[in-house]
Amino acid sequence: MLTYFVPEASALARYSGEERKGPLPRTATWVDLESPTDREIARVEAMTGVQLPTRQQMTEIESSSRFYQDDEALVMTASLVRVVDNGQPAIAPVTFILRKDRLVTLRFEGPRAFEMVAAKVQRAHANCQSGSSVLFELLNTAVDRTADIQEVVASRLEEIARTIFETGVRDRRDDPDMNSAIKSIGRLGILTLRIQDSLMSLERMAAFLGHHVGTAGISPEDQGKLDTIHRDVRSLTEHADALDSKANFLLDATLGLVSLHQNQIAQIFSVMAVLFLPPTLIASSYGMNFQDMPTLDWRLGFPFSIILMVVSAIACWAVFRWRRWL
Repeated sequence: MLTYFVPEASALARYSGEERKGPLPRTATWVDLESPTDREIARVEAMTGVQLPTRQQMTEIESSSRFYQDDEALVMTASLVRVVDNGQPAIAPVTFILRKDRLVTLRFEGPRAFEMVAAKVQRAHANCQSGSSVLFELLNTAVDRTADIQEVVASRLEEIARTIFETGVRDRRDDPDMNSAIKSIGRLGILTLRIQDSLMSLERMAAFLGHHVGTAGISPEDQGKLDTIHRDVRSLTEHADALDSKANFLLDATLGLVSLHQNQIAQIFSVMAVLFLPPTLIASSYGMNFQDMPTLDWRLGFPFSIILMVVSAIACWAVFRWRRWL
């Protein structure tokens, strides 16, 4: 889908690529391509004079493939975190092409930041009349969205921590499901890793833009905006590292509690086996069927053996309580 934005009064007007055939207007400030067709890509390449990267090239991790200068245009590919419909985290590579006063964005999965910025630039006095201003608005919105996702992760981890350490693992129906807790921690840990990847790409992109101030439509006055983005990304990176450590700690603690609970259950079975060992020995001795066994004709032999088995079991239980094994 091809969408472009043209300055009108103090805002940007939104048009669909299907509304106008042939060349795109040269006054377009922002051209957005979402899962474009070959024809749409060709129209944008003819307008900008820059060859757009393929979807495979957008997923490459080396800096030379993600950040480079093509004639007078800056080509930058960042990875933006997003949460899909089923709640699973995903990374969406987005390419930004900045040339003079025009910005071209290419994406195949749409992060919400684009729709938010598209709605904002259409409002009056949005101060997004150039490609660089739209770029900085997209970056700021992406950083804000990442911060919002991190807040959700932090809140969820705190909730899991309270549930685990306050309730613990016990054999009651109202206890938390440890399998569900472990899966939740795993999902949050994966989301944190996706956030770290996204922040790393945004930090590299901000550094790349900082080295090209004065070219491709980035004025020296924009250095302050870049510094702000860079500081925000660094602070979010530190927070994401702390969340990653917390997720690992909670996972280790949960597995440790489960292991401790299993050891307690195994200890109970071991104690029960030892408690019944002396009575079993006594019963086995009296249960032998040899012809010359003494006390076979003793009238009180049966109650005596029962009392002896009970006393031996109680004695073992008392020793375990004295040694604090129970």
